Amino acid sequence: MAKEHLGPNQRAILKILTKEPNLTEREIASKVYGKPVTCYDSEYTATSRSLRGLAKRGLVERTSAEAKWKLKTTKKKKRKEN
Repeated sequence: MAKEHLGPNQRAILKILTKEPNLTEREIASKVYGKPVTCYDSEYTATSRSLRGLAKRGLVERTSAEAKWKLKTTKKKKRKEN
């Protein structure tokens, strides 16, 4: 899916992960909203929902059980030549 169909939070998350890969959901939420965020805040929930949407699109992936995320890299398959 095209990036122009992403919401403002999703675009912000991609920009943050481009500059600082391997962040936790809480760290990403704090950067998106510009303030400290805990797992009990609505901003954390919104960020988590945005990350799951980006993961479904294949743009980010979870890297560990600590809820760290990074941009997903795609590997191009080489074609066999006869």
